[in-house]
Amino acid sequence: MGVTGSGKSTFISKCCGPNATASIGHSMRSCTSDVAIYPFVLSDSCTVYLIDTPGFDDSHKSGTEVLNDLAAWLVAFRVAKILLHGIIYLHRITDTRMQGSAKKNLLLFKKLCGQNALKNVVLATTMWEWAPSEMARSREKELIETSEYWGYMMKHGSMCFRVDSPDSEKHIVQHLANHNNPVTTDLQTQLVDERRRLNKTSAGQELQTEVAKDKRRWERAVQETRTEMREAKRQSDHESLRALEEELCRCKSEIKRSEERRCFLDTTMKDLIVLYNKQVADMEEQQAFHYGHPVRVELPSLEDQTQPTGQPIEVEQPGTTPGPSNELVLYGTNDVSEIPAQDLR
Repeated sequence: MGVTGSGKSTFISKCCGPNATASIGHSMRSCTSDVAIYPFVLSDSCTVYLIDTPGFDDSHKSGTEVLNDLAAWLVAFRVAKILLHGIIYLHRITDTRMQGSAKKNLLLFKKLCGQNALKNVVLATTMWEWAPSEMARSREKELIETSEYWGYMMKHGSMCFRVDSPDSEKHIVQHLANHNNPVTTDLQTQLVDERRRLNKTSAGQELQTEVAKDKRRWERAVQETRTEMREAKRQSDHESLRALEEELCRCKSEIKRSEERRCFLDTTMKDLIVLYNKQVADMEEQQAFHYGHPVRVELPSLEDQTQPTGQPIEVEQPGTTPGPSNELVLYGTNDVSEIPAQDLR
């Protein structure tokens, strides 16, 4: 995870090979959930699956849409008893300050993970080759020592790594694979175990507050623009009036967008499973288009897991090992790779 341009695709390429994020991986980004999964053979006895996710600052989707897509996959993993062994958060050491989109991404990341999952988090700085060494070390120190940046997470077990050598990426993955202690994120627990709506989760509430603030700002802008329009009419200033009418349309459009963003958060676990199944179907279609023929897809349908609220779903607890039954085919590379998953029936 990390902001757009923090080096996620490069990280995956270093682990899985230069062709891993090319071709189908990129072509599917504008059509599906932007979540892509890449197999990395760490050793003869261990294959690690790297899950690439969009940043909350994605230029093609709003933060609420990104969270909705990501939540669909995390719910699917939780129900299918596929556990996360680690979460890697990438940050450019070249960024002069932690502000704007980077600060927002980090806050949502903390809310999504929750305190219990922080011990399985690696905070990794990238692009050391593009920053003067003294300046980079000073920025790293600030990240580590500032509680609202990385300080709080490191106090709860997160580890800090530099991506500054040819083997850095593999070393980070090896570190996470070695502890063999999978976790469940707060977002998964709140959506699946507690059956909250997405807008009632910690991450969802954070985004909903932001959306509501934006909507209020544009509503104030509408009122101010209308006041200015009345004054322009009184003075017969037709040129200003035309400009203000355009501004009024823009403000109303932004209010509508805010409402659409809010709707992305008003979803249940059942809605997210439906979204997951749709994204799986889209992936199958994209694979068929890419190869010029249909591709057999063995992603399990989770439709039978959408029981009404109050009926429990049997989910694997962290620390247990899923037994092989169904096979989950994950896409993101030119090869179709399979991992074992529990029988979902």
